[in-house]
Amino acid sequence: MMPVIRRTLTWATIAIVITASAVAAQTPASEDIPVPGGTSAMARALGMAPVPDRARFLAEFVRVLYDTPEGKNEAAAARIARLTTYANTVGRLQASLDTMRANGSGFSLAMASTRDRSRLDEFLALAALKIRGNSQLRVERSTDQHDTERLRQLSDVGVDVAEIARQLNAGETARIELVEETVPVPLGSQKWSDAIFRRPVGASTLFTTLVSDRRAALLSLGLAALDDETLRYLAGNPALLQRLYADHAGSFAAFGEALRIRDGRVVPPGGAQGLAVWEAVLAAKAGTPDRFVRELFGASHGRVAIVYAALTHLDAPHVRFATGSWLADPQARVDQFKALVAASAMRTDWDVTRWPFARPVCDVTQMLTRVRVDADGRPAAPWINCRSRSARSGRRTRRRCPTCSSRFARCRGSACSC
Repeated sequence: MMPVIRRTLTWATIAIVITASAVAAQTPASEDIPVPGGTSAMARALGMAPVPDRARFLAEFVRVLYDTPEGKNEAAAARIARLTTYANTVGRLQASLDTMRANGSGFSLAMASTRDRSRLDEFLALAALKIRGNSQLRVERSTDQHDTERLRQLSDVGVDVAEIARQLNAGETARIELVEETVPVPLGSQKWSDAIFRRPVGASTLFTTLVSDRRAALLSLGLAALDDETLRYLAGNPALLQRLYADHAGSFAAFGEALRIRDGRVVPPGGAQGLAVWEAVLAAKAGTPDRFVRELFGASHGRVAIVYAALTHLDAPHVRFATGSWLADPQARVDQFKALVAASAMRTDWDVTRWPFARPVCDVTQMLTRVRVDADGRPAAPWINCRSRSARSGRRTRRRCPTCSSRFARCRGSACSC
């Protein structure tokens, strides 16, 4: 009986794995989330022009909102304050409309003579209107100067205050529908609630909640740049998502687009040679993506991830050069690549946590693209025999290139012109 039981357990395990994989494959990579008042009104609240299309709206919105260093910043604080004021205005307006719709599809001035007067007054106040008169009631525009900005926002979300006043004063029933528009948000409201915020956040409030939190906004930017398979892997690993949110949001926003996960394995740039050197540098195996990703985006405040991202934008010969594919000795490849990564990690003039949308002057991408290489990644001749004369001693000396650590001089005939 024992072999039968073992076979039964084995097939049950396989069935569970297949089922879990099928569920993961069917999990939507993103969810269409409503933007309060629509994209145009939300963009105008922050002074964005032109308004990005819906597919790019979240990413562009986050860039505008947080294109400032982390910490105390008057410009960022002012943008957040405008966003909060706008979201509160639209939210209260929508809630007031929903309350009045409980008794019908519209509202009229006749409600002023019923127990619904308080609901009508609340809505009119939000719409910068008020009721005047005793026996002959009329609706008039508010004269408060502070309502000017509110009137503009109401117009942006599809509320014509003047038309509402005209309809009510004519004894008509006014009906209002706020602009409804959605944009794709990676993961969706349930995953953001469970894995990241760790509290319930409904779809109707997710967009505002997300962009009002700097780390969540930056994480969403990185997630939005991923392909579906990589995004689904992260969606199935809430602990990794929480770690990225808590500790590496800036680095992930800047370089998350370079991450590729296939069949549960990280696929670094550079093929087999790229895999070997990256595993050596990060001391993490590609087959354990959770640790690999944590090390990649956490090392040296993003100064290691910038090298990883740089390789995804280089042509094949320059990637072979950077990963040392042209060197016969595997250890020499690792040593050279470690020197390259260490040179990037040593820079202190840029911190991705504070400046996720900026790049250091003369970053590694620029340096690597200026190296002249052959198709196999080998530095182009005549770098081997290139020498320069020491200014002090007059002796001819070999120098190490700061880009690749190979010995050659900084002269016009060298392979590297950095």
